[in-house]
Amino acid sequence: MSAGIGKSLRIKGEVIAREPFLIAGYVEGTIDVDGHTLTVAEQASVSATVSADTVVVHGTVKGATSAATKIAVQPTAKLEGAFSAPSIS
Repeated sequence: MSAGIGKSLRIKGEVIAREPFLIAGYVEGTIDVDGHTLTVAEQASVSATVSADTVVVHGTVKGATSAATKIAVQPTAKLEGAFSAPSIS
């Protein structure tokens, strides 16, 4: 099971998840998905400091993004900011 933010939702603040997490809406602030995968859907927009085990980006991400394992950038992704991970593809 995974949790998420639907495409009609706008969140401003801190998001903390301890399970796989999907963002399909808009998030501004900080996102911490310790030990799990964060997926940013194609229609999603994130303006945040992001930390997760793995980050999969289909949509827009602006801000500092760090992943313990990898950041997977899909063809539809739009990225702006600093990105760090052992593997970025």
